[in-house]
Amino acid sequence: MKVILSIFLITSSSIVGAQMLTGIWHGKIYDNNNEPTTYVNVSFNESEDQQIAHIRYFDKSSQEWLEQKHDKINYISLNSLGILSILDAKEKSTESKIYLFSFIDAKRVAVEWISQIKDLNDSDNLLIKKGFGYLEPFYNGKIYENLSIGGTSTNRVSIDKVEIAKEVTVVTFSYHNTSFDQVLMRLSKPGEVGAYYITPADRSKKYYITDKDNIAFEPDNTLVRPNSYHTFKIYFEPLPETLTSFSILEGNPETQTGKEWNFYDIQLK
Repeated sequence: MKVILSIFLITSSSIVGAQMLTGIWHGKIYDNNNEPTTYVNVSFNESEDQQIAHIRYFDKSSQEWLEQKHDKINYISLNSLGILSILDAKEKSTESKIYLFSFIDAKRVAVEWISQIKDLNDSDNLLIKKGFGYLEPFYNGKIYENLSIGGTSTNRVSIDKVEIAKEVTVVTFSYHNTSFDQVLMRLSKPGEVGAYYITPADRSKKYYITDKDNIAFEPDNTLVRPNSYHTFKIYFEPLPETLTSFSILEGNPETQTGKEWNFYDIQLK
């Protein structure tokens, strides 16, 4: 473990003027089989000129974020990197968890997770688990993953989840390139004719795109490799709590060319 920590800190020391880890982030950590192992919420802030971190775990039964008690927890950081270590002593075993955080940009923090469980009655019995994932800004909104979509103009793009928060609406998409060729994709910038927006069934209001993540704005392109998935996010203006059914359209339907990705009658459940 000392080797891991040393390499991590040496790498971070070469970053000059890098963004510090701050704010509240959340996301799922996946194992080598791409199965989610845990869903964490981490807050980074300063206290008396020291960087501190708090971690919470999502409890499915209560649908709430819970902060567990640990025997020992420590956090160290340098520039855009941080290490959170947790130690717990149980009746027949000890467990250590290490979280390695790396700031990528304003919308993503990479996290690597290592867990070791040592059996006190068997010196050879050591269980090691590893995982990796990305954290995104935590808006404390309500997340909808089981969506009902009435129709779509594309069979290559799907909506994975929708987050409704007071200050923003975040829609997560996945593009599946089933061809043997690479695909280039991009979005129209906010304010342009072909820009995305959310609208209720009666088209009485438009909630416009404000930002994006992991996909380019025109004139740049994002490359999707053959036979692969690419996940990206589009940020919209906040929606009223009363709006539980809407469509996501790429520009004015009357001027569309047929290549747009439209999603109709999305029901939040």
